[in-house]
Amino acid sequence: MKKAKKLLAGLLALLLTVTGVPLYGMKVQAVNGVLTEGDYRYEVNTNGNSVKITGYNGNGGDVTIPAEIKGKSVTSIGYAAFMDCSGLTNLSIPDTVTYIDDSAFEGCSGLTSLSIPDGVTSIG
Repeated sequence: MKKAKKLLAGLLALLLTVTGVPLYGMKVQAVNGVLTEGDYRYEVNTNGNSVKITGYNGNGGDVTIPAEIKGKSVTSIGYAAFMDCSGLTNLSIPDTVTYIDDSAFEGCSGLTSLSIPDGVTSIG
């Protein structure tokens, strides 16, 4: 019986070593890296200092995208981030944004005014 326990313990130790599974708690991350702050869904960019807006949950009307979220600069607007926000009428984009992805405002049928800063170097 002692021999079987030792063998089992040895096999488990070997299995943990081979698979690299730690014995301490693992860090939990948000699903797909998407976080929420107010009306916005966003992802932290790989540099860790900036964010990309990936979605909008607000009611629309006059909207000003914040220049920062949680102390990180908003530098891009992701694919379909404002898709089908028909209640959106006026949108102001901060000077920190340099990139706007494809279809970012697709289906925004009520949008009458869009302020794009000079610093935007690429759209789509």
